[in-house]
Order: sequence, then structure tokens, then C-alpha cells
Amino acid sequence: MTRRSNDVLARSMHSHVCELGTLLKRWRRLRGLSQLDLALEADVSARHLSFVETGRSQPSRELVVRLAQQLTLGMRDTNALLEAAGFSPEWPERALTDEALADVRAVVQQMLETHMPMPAFAIDRLWNVVATNATAALVFASVGGQALPNVVDFFYGSTTGRALIANLDDVARAARVRLRRELASRPLDAELAALVARLEGYTSEIADDADAPDGATICPVLQLGGQQVHTIGVMAQLTSVADVTIDELRVELFYPGDAHARAFFEALASRG
Repeated sequence: MTRRSNDVLARSMHSHVCELGTLLKRWRRLRGLSQLDLALEADVSARHLSFVETGRSQPSRELVVRLAQQLTLGMRDTNALLEAAGFSPEWPERALTDEALADVRAVVQQMLETHMPMPAFAIDRLWNVVATNATAALVFASVGGQALPNVVDFFYGSTTGRALIANLDDVARAARVRLRRELASRPLDAELAALVARLEGYTSEIADDADAPDGATICPVLQLGGQQVHTIGVMAQLTSVADVTIDELRVELFYPGDAHARAFFEALASRG
């Protein structure tokens, strides 16, 4: 290898180390940890961690993964930390349509279909609907919505979507709590931050409420066919799947809030 090649490689490695140090410091401060705190938790000397953050030392891949674990980073952010250090990602990120995820898609679709006649759909990390069962598709179609809309833009940013939810204030508050919590766990996700900003812009007239639901359960009252239909929304997710896309996938299942709601959706599904 020539001296010039060595110089280029050295500059590249230094660039990666500096990028890693900046990112690592941001995460550590976001988690409210001192260098000593993180060093103790990751079983590394505070001196070495300081050198990593200032770009004076190149950490091993194993150390970067260990630091990510102690910072409680998800798959996407762990990959970003590894790439900043010049390493390959730990987990793949494939499109949901990728052939390698065919079995997972089948499981998700089975979850949705098994939930019939109640509506159910799956969303990605930015709340784009990526799959539905027949009843959910009928609900979207009944108000002229797209087959696979973005939940935030459709339910809170469009007149037809907002009209679909009779208790919009309560549902919007719960959605804001949930999205803010997701952003708190992934504070460097610019796309997620933009989604939160859109939701808050769409619902700016709805004041926060200290007694609002914590976001884990949302109970929309749907305005369908001239009737108010009470539902209980529950979120589910897949675990133990080594893929960024699947790790961030959420399945939204809506249960009947009363006997009227069950009868309504049974009738809707049979007509559909």
C-alpha cells in the first residue's frame, strides 16, 4: 500500500472516529449520563471512553455494541452508531416487500385477518399504514381515504379523517402522548420529529390534559354510517425478529367497545 493510500485510509478512520465521538456524546447527554457513569456500565475505563468521544481512539466493534446497549438504543440507532464508527450495521433493514420477510408478512396478515370482523392494520415507524384487513380497508374507503394512508395525515390532517372520530380531542391527546414517547426514545430521528411536529400542528387547537390517557390504549368513537361506534384500540408488536423494519412495525387492533360496535362491524364485514 502506498503512502498516499495510507494517508487516505488514516483520514477516513479519523473521520469515522470523530463522527462516532460526536454521536456518542449526544446520546450520553440525552440519557443524562456522565462519562464515568457510562464507562462503569459498559465496563470500560473512563479514560478510554473520553478518548473515543474526542476522536483520539478507535473503539472495537464489540465496545460500540456494548455502549449502544447501555444507552438503550434500538436497532436503527445501534446501526447508526456502528456506521459512524466505520463498521457494518448489526441488523439488516429490508423493505417489508422483501422476499426474505415473506414469512413475517404472512404472520402479520394472519394477525389482521384473524381479528375480523373488527378493523386492524399495521403501521411502520412513521405511522404509514402498510397492511390492513378487509374491515379496516372498508372504513378507510367509506370516507374516501386512501387504501394505505398515513395515520397522522389522514386522521388528524384531513377533514374526512377528523370527521371519522367523534371524540377527536381525547384520541388526539392520546396519540400525541404516544408519539412524543416514541420520539423521546429516538430523539435523533429527524423524520419522526417531523411527524410529531405535523401531529401537533394539526391538533394545535386541542389543549394538553394532565389526565389524558397515557397513549398505551386509545378508545376512538368512530362516526360511521350515521352511527357512533365505540372501539378500544390496542397496539401489538413483533419481538425477536432481527430486522430493523420489523422491529419498528406496529399492529393496531380495534376491539368492540360494546355489543352495538360488534354487531355494526359484523354487518359491515358481511356487506363488504
